[in-house]
Amino acid sequence: MNKETIIVFCVLFIFFILLSLFAWYKKKRILKMLTDKYGKPSTRNYDERDFMHISQLLRLFPVKEKYLVDDITWHDLQMPILYKQMNHSVSHIGDEYLYRHIRTQQYDKLNRLEKHIQYFNAHPEERLKLQYSFYNINPETRARQAANQKVSSNYFAHLKDTDLFPRISVVPSAVILILAVLSCFLLLLLPSEDGTGVLVMTFVFMGSIFYFSHFIRKTGSFVLTLKTFTASVNTSGQIARLESKIFDKELQTLIPALKKLQKKARLMNILVNICMMQNSTTTILSFIAIYFGLYGFVYQWVAGIIKKNTEEAMIFYELIGYIELCICQSSYRKTLLHYCHPVFSDNTQLEFVGLYHPLLQKPVTNSKSVNQRFIITGANASGKSTFAKTLAINAITAQTINICYAEKFSLHPACIYTSMNLNDDITTGDSFYMAEIKRLKGFLDSLATDSYKMFFADEILKGTNTTERIAAASAILKRFAESNCFICLTTHDIELTSILQHYYSNYHFKEITTDTEICYDYKLHDGVTPASNAIALLKFFRYDPAIVDEASKSARHFINNSEWEIITPQRKV
Repeated sequence: MNKETIIVFCVLFIFFILLSLFAWYKKKRILKMLTDKYGKPSTRNYDERDFMHISQLLRLFPVKEKYLVDDITWHDLQMPILYKQMNHSVSHIGDEYLYRHIRTQQYDKLNRLEKHIQYFNAHPEERLKLQYSFYNINPETRARQAANQKVSSNYFAHLKDTDLFPRISVVPSAVILILAVLSCFLLLLLPSEDGTGVLVMTFVFMGSIFYFSHFIRKTGSFVLTLKTFTASVNTSGQIARLESKIFDKELQTLIPALKKLQKKARLMNILVNICMMQNSTTTILSFIAIYFGLYGFVYQWVAGIIKKNTEEAMIFYELIGYIELCICQSSYRKTLLHYCHPVFSDNTQLEFVGLYHPLLQKPVTNSKSVNQRFIITGANASGKSTFAKTLAINAITAQTINICYAEKFSLHPACIYTSMNLNDDITTGDSFYMAEIKRLKGFLDSLATDSYKMFFADEILKGTNTTERIAAASAILKRFAESNCFICLTTHDIELTSILQHYYSNYHFKEITTDTEICYDYKLHDGVTPASNAIALLKFFRYDPAIVDEASKSARHFINNSEWEIITPQRKV
């Protein structure tokens, strides 16, 4: 062996040692990051573009409408913010699975879900290994999100319709391969002093780079699907090592699908990473693959396997999403003030102890047993709407992730609907009032079905005059009361509490207002609110005393005479 050959081998050996050390250091850094983040509040940033990708699974594989947390309820309750807090997933599959899961009301496998969450809570080593595998499904996507770059991916869309994969001819790749091989032989055959061989290799490489850039532009998002697919097969192999007694049903579907593809998976994953430049540690190998045009063959091979095995791919994705959901919730629960598991019963009363709103930094807890139908009155900013949202959010999380933000929470299983923050719709021409009566009509129509429902409404029909608002609201609320449903209404219209006293229980939130201070206890009290603070707030915010006095005088006149005093202009002296 000559000196030059020994030098080449030494350089290659050092190079591979450095690559191995880099891979080891990278893995160690990722494992530390995953360990540090577990059980800590999520710090990930989101925008509307992120939610477009996160909601992809729900759009492509929708749940039955009667079990869906609809868009109005989702945004009324600020569920996107709660989703951000509870999403501790590390892969895009986990993101999408959690989103679909939390918007599917009345999940019927809560006991099994709880058993698996507790399993990962008690087995940190297995949990960390799986999280590392999940992270490696799409590290590039996470890096782009962290850098606030656009992420274009349609993983599930490609599985649902494999015709979306672009048809790429292998002829250009075959031509590049032939030219690359010939250029290598030419370099070996020609004298070393002659630069023709090097010049030919340069032209071939430039041509291959040019076609590769065209290839990636055409197949970019599909290449991510190839990467996701191959990584998901390897990750499913990690899941298959879980304890069979605990995950028996899951493994029964996973193992047959895995046997079909696992032998090819490692090779597919390596080739996709190399040929599509999906891994920084394989850069040199990637350039070799590009030079020989191997990316076209790899794309055709892996895309063909996906098209023939979409059912198996969905099994992998579904199970990865479910396992991530379990680990994600195990981590999320450690960030909470306190929580409990819901108690489901046939009793239509709602019972709770230490109930709080999960989005408040310093929440005030409430404990009570409330009837099936009730009206909440109270001053402005006293906590009426927040409490109604608290009940609705807890009813949803109870039936989706088996936790309530309380020390005790007992409810009748139900689908939850809200009408709390409607707006004018300029696209349809609907005013606020039109949007609200359509929403309430939908509620009333849904009562014809057998399923039990919970309705939460805030200040209904406030888009019209007082007389017609109270008349229409009382008639609508009477119809709800005559049906078997749960309804909670927050309102300033004290008249409704009197009109509907035989149908609805009454609760209120109160405050103490002085010249210098307004205090709220944010506690739910029995009965109707004894007063309003609207005029007192004018005084507190230092309105002209004449305005405050005139408002107070007008209010007293209406209370004493049941009619408003006509305001006449004063003569100037």
